[in-house]
Amino acid sequence: MIIHKPSFSADLGMSKLPPYLLLAVCAVAAPLSKNKSVLSKASHPRLAGVPFFQDALALMFDNSGRLLCEPSVSTAQALCLLEMHEIAASHSWTRHFRYFGTSPG
Repeated sequence: MIIHKPSFSADLGMSKLPPYLLLAVCAVAAPLSKNKSVLSKASHPRLAGVPFFQDALALMFDNSGRLLCEPSVSTAQALCLLEMHEIAASHSWTRHFRYFGTSPG
């Protein structure tokens, strides 16, 4: 819902997508992969995207947790995807909404 497929595909074909956005897509998609090598490295399928997630974070944030990327649609998309991955990879009792402020309540 946050990716416009024709625009994403066109940018991908022209190598215009930032690497962190591609890594964020891979983080969300990895648990759904049919590739055994992707899934075999994780202790649970929902964790298969963790390496992609960590690589995206390393490109997007400095050691202090400050965003290094310039504000853009791609940055917003990547942040949304990383949050989706983090929620999916976590147990429901450990969610912590890192990128969008504090947990409601």
